[in-house]
Amino acid sequence: MARHAGHADLIRETIDGKGAFDLVFETGAMPEPDWSVLER
Repeated sequence: MARHAGHADLIRETIDGKGAFDLVFETGAMPEPDWSVLER
């Protein structure tokens, strides 16, 4: 998924502490990756 973080995103991230992908995962628009599959 391509994502452009513009100036408004940078300001919002500074205020609420959440990155763009955190917000996408919270909405359910994209499932959060299962990072455990990368562990050995």
